[in-house]
Amino acid sequence: MANDIWVLVEHDLGDVNSSTFEMLIEARTAADQLKVNVVALVLGHELADMTKTIAGHGADIVYYIDHPMLANYTNDAYTQVLVGLIKEKTPFMVLMASTINGRDLAPRVAARLGVGMASDCTMVKVTKEGKVEAIRSTHRDKVYTTVALTSREPLIATIRPGAIGVGKANDSRQAAAESITVKIDESAMRTKVLRTGKADPATLDITEAEMIVAGGRGMGSAQNWHLVEDLAKVLGASVGGTRMVMDEGWMGRERLIGQTGKSVTPRLYIGLGISGAKEHMLGLKEAKNTVAINKDKGAAILKQVGKGVVGDVHEVVPILISKIKEIVGDNDASQGKGSGD
Repeated sequence: MANDIWVLVEHDLGDVNSSTFEMLIEARTAADQLKVNVVALVLGHELADMTKTIAGHGADIVYYIDHPMLANYTNDAYTQVLVGLIKEKTPFMVLMASTINGRDLAPRVAARLGVGMASDCTMVKVTKEGKVEAIRSTHRDKVYTTVALTSREPLIATIRPGAIGVGKANDSRQAAAESITVKIDESAMRTKVLRTGKADPATLDITEAEMIVAGGRGMGSAQNWHLVEDLAKVLGASVGGTRMVMDEGWMGRERLIGQTGKSVTPRLYIGLGISGAKEHMLGLKEAKNTVAINKDKGAAILKQVGKGVVGDVHEVVPILISKIKEIVGDNDASQGKGSGD
């Protein structure tokens, strides 16, 4: 009989990241097949109670690991704690998000334990024979490969944020909560967090962005691309775009939204001059609020977003930027501080 499936919770002072809910979906499906529990691990300090939220998305048990040295992420502390817990409780599989922290932590844990791992997966499934397979993309998302996880337990995998989507929570589900005391060898700590600050939306990975302004062919030329960046700046948003924009060199590949790019889950998405091709729209199906501006009233995107504006982006966007500056103030807007409203 397989042991439990663990999910490492990504959170920010009690606010659970959507990537956690996606991992819980995969964990729940696999756990039901294997008839084991889904265990969510919450590492941090002076932790908020997240049990109800996590239970609603599929967890059976929530482990709270509270320690002052876990207040901010460091690979030394998190690796030490996670490796110790895994050795003690021997889970069958451990899932982590393929975020900046997850991509840093997962291979370190796997190396310490001497087990293999599958990275940046879009799906993890259990076969009829009880074997675990991970689906991951290669060759710049042009090819999807199936990786069989056959190493000794635990099996470790990272899940790409936005690849699965967040299902509706079941508020009637309950989970047991347990506090676990750990000891951390401070002499083994090679790093210390001196301070933290809000990430610059211009450099933030778009899979973690709360707001995104995306541009498409309708921007016309590289000379007009600044309108996308200007609107993003006053909103405190990140910049994204379509494949055509990337191919033209107006933005880097890391900002491509779509089936062959990145799936995003912002609370606000604004599309400028984007037609609404299926390839692009698949990448934002989990966005909370969507807005599109396009001069073609027949554009497919206008039928797929929550709110649509029929108008020329070159005329509408400057007016929109001006109005936002009036609301948030020139100083706040220029520093990207308008994102709280």
